[in-house]
Amino acid sequence: MKLENICGPYFLTSEKSIFASSLKFNKNELLLICGADTPGWKNIPPWQALENIKNNLRKKGYYSPSILYIKNKIIIDPGNVSRIKTIIYKNTPPDFFDVKLSGIDNATLNTESIDQLKAWGLSRMRSIDYPCPQVTVEASVDNQTVIVNMLSGPKTPIHKVIRPNTPGIHPNIWTRFDAFQIGDEYKENLFMLTSRRLAGSNLVNYSDFINECSSVEEKMGIFEERITLSQPRSLIFAIGASTEELGIIKTSWRHSRIDQYASQVEASVYLSTLEKSFQTQSHWYPLPNSPRIYILPTFTVERNSEVFYTSVTQSLSSQVGYYHDNSIHQYQLEAGPSYNIEDTLEGSGPPHVKYLSFDSTIALLSHDYELYQSIPQSGYQITADWNTRQKGLGSPTSGNRYQLKGTYLINWGHFSPPLYVLGFRFELATLATPALENAPKKLRLYLGGNEDIRGFARKSINNQTQGYLTTAYLGTEIRALQLLPYQLQPLLFIDVAQTGTDTFTLDPTLFWSPGTGLRWQSPFGSFRATGAYGLIAQKGLERSLPDGGWNFFLSYGQEF
Repeated sequence: MKLENICGPYFLTSEKSIFASSLKFNKNELLLICGADTPGWKNIPPWQALENIKNNLRKKGYYSPSILYIKNKIIIDPGNVSRIKTIIYKNTPPDFFDVKLSGIDNATLNTESIDQLKAWGLSRMRSIDYPCPQVTVEASVDNQTVIVNMLSGPKTPIHKVIRPNTPGIHPNIWTRFDAFQIGDEYKENLFMLTSRRLAGSNLVNYSDFINECSSVEEKMGIFEERITLSQPRSLIFAIGASTEELGIIKTSWRHSRIDQYASQVEASVYLSTLEKSFQTQSHWYPLPNSPRIYILPTFTVERNSEVFYTSVTQSLSSQVGYYHDNSIHQYQLEAGPSYNIEDTLEGSGPPHVKYLSFDSTIALLSHDYELYQSIPQSGYQITADWNTRQKGLGSPTSGNRYQLKGTYLINWGHFSPPLYVLGFRFELATLATPALENAPKKLRLYLGGNEDIRGFARKSINNQTQGYLTTAYLGTEIRALQLLPYQLQPLLFIDVAQTGTDTFTLDPTLFWSPGTGLRWQSPFGSFRATGAYGLIAQKGLERSLPDGGWNFFLSYGQEF
């Protein structure tokens, strides 16, 4: 029988190596077994050391160790690890099992898995309208069964939120970030999202909501918001990379409260080999009793260097915006005029054009999508854009551009955490203009690349560089989150697209590309690598067709 020394006279059988992850003793555990060269820790009595060894083994799921004394050696055989074979939930509400806990079946029966079951039970109850649940967990080592007892407590609508009184800030502005309305049923995710929005605005360093879970009826449904203000000025520097744009640098400066209504001003720079831009804008909130109405003046200078054209665009716009939340999603509206100057330095298109347009956007964003943006797993976002310009009203030509695009993510199987994520990405756009050759570059329609159909090079589906009047795209992707170790997530996808040389009309030629890839959720951001094969099903006549074949893409910091 081979042995492995823990320290001193204490040995583990070699089949249960302490270097196995399930049995490895950490520094503090070894201190209680082996002692240390410090006063009071030099000599650990054998009986105490053995008891500490058995306690540590129990924490790791080994409940029946055997001890053998041979000469001057104390040999510990941990025995077999206990597994969770059966989980019994008691007193669960009807919709509790709409989501299932993953990764717990056949897990080691130890304190970590018991704590995980309790924490998930509490979180699950709070996510389905029970703000004050109680959960207890009982485990039987003999039959490897865990019983999870639920006490839901009453469902409680949100009756009142006590807001902080912060000098220099109007008290109404805190409601601007709420993902809920007074009277909505309590859901923990709504408060989590509200806190995340506050942190993302750079207005606060910390935000939380406290509920005392009082048995007094008058206090039920009353929550207190606690915040810690941040410094008003912030500078953010971010880097990314992709095989399309190579290195990507983003820098932004923001002043998060230029007045008592927490209006903001921001300046940002984006640098890559294909795009260089500078933008400054302000979210100005003029109405304290309507804290979600804002005015958005924006100035942008952008240089685009694509394979077949180079252009510089300047834009000055002023839009009015408003957004609203219910218990499921947020919708947002922005609309206003924009004055644009575009110069085409290389490639086809008008060399110099000035035009006044009216731009409007309607967006619908589910709370799930917003909450999990850094780790996409569920929810949806849909955006409808309309750009219109009229000849004689500050524009040399008339035209309209309509665009509908979005993303829909499904937690396939409804597991927590997710096992598989099924995603759909779509875009439908059309340009109504009397002469395509006079249309500004920023309004023309192209396809190809990581943004849409991944089996073709960036903007290579371009109608002999002129662009199209209509494009349609649909991408489908499935990603496995827990199939491989080390946060490696394999994925399969297929993209399909059509184009049209007339407004609101699609030609029969079909572009499509199946592919595969790998995503790594690293501690400092996500990496994605994909390979897709471009194919063309030509059923109609096209003036030009791009080359198909393999197209590979690597990125850091970009998502589906």
